[in-house]
This record gives sequence, structure tokens and C-alpha cells, in this order.
Amino acid sequence: MSNVMIVTDSNAHLPPDTAKRLGAQIVPHRIQIGKRIYREGST
Repeated sequence: MSNVMIVTDSNAHLPPDTAKRLGAQIVPHRIQIGKRIYREGST
């Protein structure tokens, strides 16, 4: 039997409780402006 993992990007706006219930991993988007890189969801 193979293992399966649910992976989505942060653009899906999956609620944290739903992601936890499903065991899903959320990959945040990265946005680059000039030399600075920002991750969605962080300040």
C-alpha cells in the first residue's frame, strides 16, 4: 500500500482546521519584489 499526502498552495485558502483534519500540507506562495522575498501569511 502506498502513502498519499494532500498538498496544496496557500491560494486555496483551505481553513487550518480542515487542513489539520485532512492531514494536508499547505505550501505558502512566495512573492519577490526586487531583492526581497515575502511568504504569504507572514509579515
